[in-house]
Parts: sequence; structure tokens; C-alpha cells
Amino acid sequence: MTNWICGNSHLGALRNGFNLLEEDPHNLKFFPFGSGYWTWEPFSEIDSKGLHFLPEEFRKNFAKNTQSDYFNKEDRYGICIGGHSPRLYGGPNWRWCRPAHLANAPRYRPVSDGLLDALILQDHRYIYRFFEHMQQAGLNFYVIATPPPPPNFHGENRQDEVDTINYVETRARRQFVDWVKKRGIDYIDLPAGIMDERGFIKPEFKQKFNHEGKHDGHHANALYGAEMVKSINAYLSA
Repeated sequence: MTNWICGNSHLGALRNGFNLLEEDPHNLKFFPFGSGYWTWEPFSEIDSKGLHFLPEEFRKNFAKNTQSDYFNKEDRYGICIGGHSPRLYGGPNWRWCRPAHLANAPRYRPVSDGLLDALILQDHRYIYRFFEHMQQAGLNFYVIATPPPPPNFHGENRQDEVDTINYVETRARRQFVDWVKKRGIDYIDLPAGIMDERGFIKPEFKQKFNHEGKHDGHHANALYGAEMVKSINAYLSA
């Protein structure tokens, strides 16, 4: 059995963190699915041979790393995708939208909790379908938490924007964890000490710049990844 750790861009922090650790008790193997862009549309399918990916990028990465086109029932998969909503508060519309209780200026368009929940569900619908496909295929898998955002996600620290990011992120993460746990899927949550008292990632675990040298409001660093891999190892050892 191979212990795979896989996902989209947040896999980078996990893999970099793994490289900081001296021990590898479960012989973890890492590989990326590809861009999170593809999770906006159906990206998995079950046929007579089992579960496989649909986007070409995902299929190529999967085959390159596993030497197969299909998920293997004999292996175990740690999946690090979903659970947050930067595609909502990171989008241009949310520069002018606010949760209804925070829309305290005429320039802001209020978004009710009901609408917000529907948007979060819509954002995750194909990720949820993928998890359902994994269960239907009888695969051994668990879900790994994605990192929380920083308060300066957009490179700014305006209090109304910070409050919006915090509210949307907290609501999305809670909805995601509830969905996963209700379906009996194991979930590895964020270790203690990763978030500050407001629910944002602490500065020491934040990736400051992307590969182009620009502000990175989305990803964590290797120190974060090392703490998450420790939690993964503890889960696998239990």
C-alpha cells in the first residue's frame, strides 16, 4: 500500500514541510492534481474500471506519479482540496459586496447568510462530487485541511475587508467540515497554534511571496507544511 498525499496548490507547503522533517514513518508520497481552476467543473468520473480524472492536466499528473489512470483500492489517499473560499472573497465582486451585517456603507452590496451558504455550496459542488465518487469506488482516503488566509489577503488591512474575509472563511470552513464528517470521512484539522485568535494564519506560517516575487495572499509556507505533516503522521499511526 502506498500512502499518497495529493491535492492542488496547497500541496506545495505540505511537500516542502515534509522535506524539513527527519522522520518518515509512513513512507509518504506526494503528487499534485494540478490547478484548482479545474475544480470549478466536473473533474472526476467513475466507469467500469473505477475512478479517474477528467481534466487532461489532472490525468497526466496522476498517471505520471502513480503509473495508472485509475485510483487504486490498495492505496491510501490524503486529499488536500476545498474547505475554504478564496474564490469568493478573492473575486472582484467581493471588493464591493459584504455579508449583510457588515454592509454598513452605501457602496457595499449586502449578501444574506442564506445566499452566502448557497455560494459556498456552489463553489464546492464538484469537490463534494469527487469525495462521493471516492466513497462509491470504495477507496481508502481522508481529507486534509487547507490553510486559513491572512488578514491582508488582498495586500491590504482595511478592517471592513478583514472582517468580511474572516466571516466568509469561517462559514465556508464550518460548512465544509460538517459536510465531510456527516459522510463519515476522516478529516485532519489544522494543528493548534496555526491560527491567531481571529482565525487567520499566523505570520510565521504564511508564504509571503509567490514564484513571481509578488504578494501571496493564498498559500502557507514549509513551516506550516511541517506541522500539517506531523498531524498526518499522527493520524496514520493511530
